[in-house]
Amino acid sequence: MNRVIVEGKPNGEFNASSKARIDCLTILENEGYQVLFVPSKYGVQTAKIRKPLQWLTYKKNLISWMHSLDAMNPGDRIIIQYPLLNTTSGFSRFLVAAAKKGIQTVALIHDVDSLRFTKDNSSSRVVERVQFEDRELLPKFSTVISHNKKMSSYLKKIGCNNLIEIEAFDYLTEGATPEHILSNGVTIAGNLSPEKAAYLKMLASINCRWRLYGAGYREMEANNIVYSGKLPPDILPLRMKGAFGLVWDGDSIDGCKGSFGNYLRYNNPHKLSLYIASGLPVIVWDESAEADFVIKNRIGFTINTLSEIPAIMDGLSESEYSEMLDRVNKVRKKVTKGYFLRQALGYLDING
Repeated sequence: MNRVIVEGKPNGEFNASSKARIDCLTILENEGYQVLFVPSKYGVQTAKIRKPLQWLTYKKNLISWMHSLDAMNPGDRIIIQYPLLNTTSGFSRFLVAAAKKGIQTVALIHDVDSLRFTKDNSSSRVVERVQFEDRELLPKFSTVISHNKKMSSYLKKIGCNNLIEIEAFDYLTEGATPEHILSNGVTIAGNLSPEKAAYLKMLASINCRWRLYGAGYREMEANNIVYSGKLPPDILPLRMKGAFGLVWDGDSIDGCKGSFGNYLRYNNPHKLSLYIASGLPVIVWDESAEADFVIKNRIGFTINTLSEIPAIMDGLSESEYSEMLDRVNKVRKKVTKGYFLRQALGYLDING
């Protein structure tokens, strides 16, 4: 039997989760995967008694995971969205026990925290923990669904062998998207905080119209920047205006730099799928992992510096842009219907 494990609160409620995780769960259920609920919780936040009670909470979480094996039989497959939402000390014991029982465990990766968190954006304790967890846990899964070839290369170095690449994340949505025209400028959506997107403070110097959507933005006086606030993820692709969607992180307009920028070398940003779901062509860093996907599908441009954007847009004819919109729409039909995860599941059936 094929199952997808969902972590939740002990009272039976699912934990609040991201659009990406919810969409993956929906697709898996549509493909016949049964939900197996594992009660768990994050921990205790009271400072005085935090450490001992958190340890007890994590131990209880592991017990819940171990009990879930009672409902499984040899030959079953379980998909676990990774990283875990709730910390579980000793989770490798669950993976080892599942393997001994003949159960196939599949990690569906959303983030590789040992790549995402570094000494530049996190404490040494956090960095040490995520480095240990990824190296300890991921190689123990029967199969790992990676983002792309570059992420897979890293995962092989830490001991993962049976890898499948999802190529791009899906973004489930229904409804008509706005009309996109070349004069609408460049859209930036997502986390707009200075910690993640410090480059925003330099946009005023680039001769381009910028449309911003998301949380954390510290508004600046600039005639070429329009901030449109934060919208729910299900509504955003149906309201987002622009000519292109930009995938960029870090503190520089000349390449994606810093910890967040470097992470783009490995991961599939969910905002890329958001733009495609909205019907927007995309602009990405030419050293990002998803540059290959953009080039392969001819759905946008890869650049080294944001300063290249005005010339690119000035040199693009209306007919060329219209043809690009058509190509984006072909990929949009896949992204909004769960094509890429279903494709990965097909590879899993063949190689599993």
